[in-house]
Amino acid sequence: MTTRAATADERGLHLHEPLRGLTEVLFDGTPVWSFLAPEPAAPSEEPAAPTFVPWPKNLTPYLDGVAEVALRNEGRTLELGELRFRSGEGRIRFVDRHGLPIVIDKWGIIQRPFAGRGSGTTATMLDYAERIVTVLQRDCGLEPWLAFGTLLGAVREGGVIAHDSDIDLAFLSDAESPAGVARDMFRAGRALTRAGLEVIHKTGSFLTVVFDAPDGAGASIDVYACFYVDDLVHETATVRAPLPREKFLPLGTLEFEGRPFPVPADPDAVLTLSYGPSWRVPDPSFRHEPGPEIVHRFDQWFGNTMVQRRAWEVFWRDLRDPATQHPSPFARWVLPRLPEHALVIDLGAGSGQDARLFAESGHRAVALDYARGSYRGLQAKQVKHLIADHLNLYDARDTVTRAAILVRRRGPRVVYSRGLLDALAPAGVENFWRFLGMVVRGGGSAYLEFAEEAAEGQGGLRFPVDPDEVVARLQGLGGTVVERHCEVVPPEQGRMRWRIGATWAPGHGKATDD
Repeated sequence: MTTRAATADERGLHLHEPLRGLTEVLFDGTPVWSFLAPEPAAPSEEPAAPTFVPWPKNLTPYLDGVAEVALRNEGRTLELGELRFRSGEGRIRFVDRHGLPIVIDKWGIIQRPFAGRGSGTTATMLDYAERIVTVLQRDCGLEPWLAFGTLLGAVREGGVIAHDSDIDLAFLSDAESPAGVARDMFRAGRALTRAGLEVIHKTGSFLTVVFDAPDGAGASIDVYACFYVDDLVHETATVRAPLPREKFLPLGTLEFEGRPFPVPADPDAVLTLSYGPSWRVPDPSFRHEPGPEIVHRFDQWFGNTMVQRRAWEVFWRDLRDPATQHPSPFARWVLPRLPEHALVIDLGAGSGQDARLFAESGHRAVALDYARGSYRGLQAKQVKHLIADHLNLYDARDTVTRAAILVRRRGPRVVYSRGLLDALAPAGVENFWRFLGMVVRGGGSAYLEFAEEAAEGQGGLRFPVDPDEVVARLQGLGGTVVERHCEVVPPEQGRMRWRIGATWAPGHGKATDD
């Protein structure tokens, strides 16, 4: 496992000499992942320790077997030799459950490049792209064009780039403020939904249309809003620069995979803006590196409604058989505490087995989870009095709308949450309390279970939760804390797990006539 330049083990790469720029990692001759070499340490009289580069989280599950590993950096190839990982049995294969080749992209996300998907999938994606263009033109008065890597492929190759994995569209918003841009994007999302497409809003200026491709795997088309502020054009969260409007409009047309598609008036100028003056030279590992002044603006203007969502969706997708999951001990602890004929709202429901227990015990249950695909185990069983749907607590619109709908349901309402508070980043935590406060207006109860300390585990990141702060938030919403228990658990589960219950008196929070 040794080489003059680098070694590798199950944790990652150990660089024994400095590398510069981008490095591709090859398994049995196939590029699977690339990374930017860390900055070399300051000169020292002491022997330099190897630089450690960990494997991306989404790559490690595939490291089981044997492979010839090599690094490609600045035109040279560093052979690490044939390496064995975990069981050491069989050749390592980077394919998904459909048998399609996968790569780990520059953001650490699993992607299925066009090169491994076939012409049928490409044709289907183009069909969807044409539908999206038509809907945005007809129903929204917007003029979308091929953007980013898709425009790059159209201009440079007349079709998709082999290592690319989706289709990008963009439009120019005439809005004079970020709020107006977000309004245009939500209007576009509603129009696409009415047209029968599945839409995911990822930020206020970026949405994705998702669908199943003929090869059985998912596929997507991204739609971005571009706009001007102070004569600077903004493209997603990567570009903020001067470029006249006439470089975008009126749109032209280019052949893309044999079909005419709209493109900016000056593709060369737009691609130079996005990729720099060398955009005509293929670079499979190109990575946008916007400055903090761009990223911070977009975060503040448009938010991010996809925090850790992919990680949780991968977790539920890879779970062998969700139907074999059983109700949790917490659900069985809560069950005898529920009022008769309660409406139990399970936030962060996961596979939905806790909600199913409540429904099968005579209550009405609503299971709400962030991750698409988490309810696969419920699909085969139609459970009476159980509704399973999705809720994005990073999206204030989704949070408030869902809470307003549930408040209209009759009967005692109970907010149930297990392992959610410690899985939410701050923006999601605030919407959690907003949701709970709306639902318990007029009376209700809440039962929460969470780990006090952040713990690494399957799925997304975990965050520390202060139980005293949870109690204070419940009391601040007018609740009376009736249960507060903790138990010691293994370190990988957070060491201290809390169960807290609170109730609200009937009529609490309702408007009254003076």
